[in-house]
Amino acid sequence: SGDLTNLDGKHTGHLAVWDGDQWQGIPTPYMSGFREVFLLDEGRIAALTPVPGGRLLVREDSEWTIYGSQSEFYSSMAKTPEGELIAGRMRALNDGGFSHELIRLDGNAWTLIAPPVDSTIRDIGYHEGKFFVATNQSIEVWDGSAWTTLVDQPFGQFDHLLIRHDGSLAATGSFKTASNGIIHGVAVWDGQSWITLGSGVDNTIQAMVELPDQRLLIGGWFQTVDGKSISRLAVWDGQQWDEFAGGSRERIEALALHPDGTLYVGGYLAEVGSTPADLQQSRKSCLNQNLTYRPQTARIDRVPKIR
Repeated sequence: SGDLTNLDGKHTGHLAVWDGDQWQGIPTPYMSGFREVFLLDEGRIAALTPVPGGRLLVREDSEWTIYGSQSEFYSSMAKTPEGELIAGRMRALNDGGFSHELIRLDGNAWTLIAPPVDSTIRDIGYHEGKFFVATNQSIEVWDGSAWTTLVDQPFGQFDHLLIRHDGSLAATGSFKTASNGIIHGVAVWDGQSWITLGSGVDNTIQAMVELPDQRLLIGGWFQTVDGKSISRLAVWDGQQWDEFAGGSRERIEALALHPDGTLYVGGYLAEVGSTPADLQQSRKSCLNQNLTYRPQTARIDRVPKIR
C-alpha cells in the first residue's frame, strides 16, 4: 500500500496484492495512499490513511466502509491475536478539544474499550489481555478495569511500540539520556527506566519488527545509526547496530513478516540489498514509486508478528 500508481506496468491505484506471479490492484474509494494495512478474518482488509485527518477503511465482500469525518479522525490501528480490529480515534468535542479514544470494531460499529486518554494515540500494542498505547508523551496500559501510566516522557514523544517475545517493551521516539541530553532512536523499558540501544539515528524510524532470534529490525529514513553509516535498514544484535541485508538506497516506510518466513518491505523503493539489477529489471515502471514486494535478500526462518 502507499502512493501507488503503477506496479509492473499495471495501474493498481493505492492498494495492491501480490498473488505470487503478478500484482493485482484493489479498487478503493479513497484518492490517496495508505500508511498501514491489516488483513482481518474472512478476507476483510483494514487500511489507514495518513494523519492528520486520518480515515480508516474496511473492505468486506468488495465493498468499502469509510470511518471518519471532519470531526472524527483515526490516528492508529492494531489487530489482536484473535483478529479484532483496534483503533485510536480523535473525536472533536463541543468545547473545541478532542476525546482521544481506544476503540474496537464490533460488527459495523465502534465501541469504547476504555475511558479516553490525554493525547493522541500514536500506536497500540497488545499482550496477555492488556492494551498498551503510545500517546504523545506517555505510555498507558489498560488492564480491563483501569489505566496505568507505564512511563511519562515530557521531553519527547513515542512513535512505535513493540511487545517482544520475552514480554519486554521496545519503543521508537525521543529519549532522555543519563546526561540529560535527547536522542532519537530505539529504547527498551526494563520496568523502571529506558535503556537506549546505541546513540540514536539521524532521521525518522518508520517501522520496527522483532526477528525470531530476538534481534530488532528497524526501517526508516535514516542513514546513520549509532554513528555508523547504515542506510535505511538496521538490526540490533544485543550489542550493536549493523546494516541489514545490504540496506536500501530509498526510504523504508513499512516492515512485515509473513508466516512463511518472508520479510516484506514497503517504501519508495528502487534498490534494496545487493540485487538492485534484478529488482529494477522486473519493476522498471515502479522505480521511485511506493510499493511492497518480497526482497530476495531478506529471508527469515520464522515469524514473530505479522500485521
